[in-house]
Order: sequence, then C-alpha cells, then structure tokens
Amino acid sequence: METVEGRALPGGSYSLAVADEHTVYLAGHFGKSAEGELPERFEDEVALALDNFGATLAEYGLSFADVAQVTCVLTDVASFAEFDRVYRTRFTAPFPARMTYGVALAGGLRFEIIGTAVRGGAGKAATRA
Repeated sequence: METVEGRALPGGSYSLAVADEHTVYLAGHFGKSAEGELPERFEDEVALALDNFGATLAEYGLSFADVAQVTCVLTDVASFAEFDRVYRTRFTAPFPARMTYGVALAGGLRFEIIGTAVRGGAGKAATRA
C-alpha cells in the first residue's frame, strides 16, 4: 500500500506497508499531518505518528493489538519518558517486542515508528506462552 487516505504521503520511494497472507510489514510512520505539518509539541508528534500507524493497520483490518514488533526512533533519547507515556495510550499489555534508539531524522522529524503486525494475533499469542 503506497498511501492511506487523509495521511501524509511517504517522503521517499517506499510503500507505507507491504503484506502477505499472514504478516503486514509497516514502513516508518511519522507525525506529520496530511498537509505535511509537524505538531509543535513532541508528545503531539508521537501521538500523530501513532495515529498514522494505526490508520495503516486499519487499512488491513488490524489494530495495535495485532502488532508483534516495533522499532521506535527518537531524535532525543532524553524524551524517552514522554514518548513511552504516549505509546502506552495506543499499545497495551502484552506489549509488542520493541527496540527504541536515538538518531538524526530528516525533515525536522523527532519520532518515527516501524513495525510488523500478524494477522490473527499470532504474534501476541507467543508472548503469552
């Protein structure tokens, strides 16, 4: 899927998600509006990125509960607590496997999320075993 209606277009040559029968691989999602605007507050940027991520999941009939793994990128690791607080408003236990690290992001972005979702919740079932 190259785009989701009402969401910012990818900033390069990639699709927002690629899927097979069981798995949806989500590209990096960021907190820009459909008009390309970034919120002023970091927390709002994270929330919008997660909303965008959720909208892509919904296009495949999935939700945050179907996500097995995410990678979260922050430009300032000192913002980790703020990020995690917003993250917990979308993801609940059992949480997906997660890696979080700090890097420089293009275009003034301060946060990006990448993930893998599994149809039928198989990814989450493994965490309960």
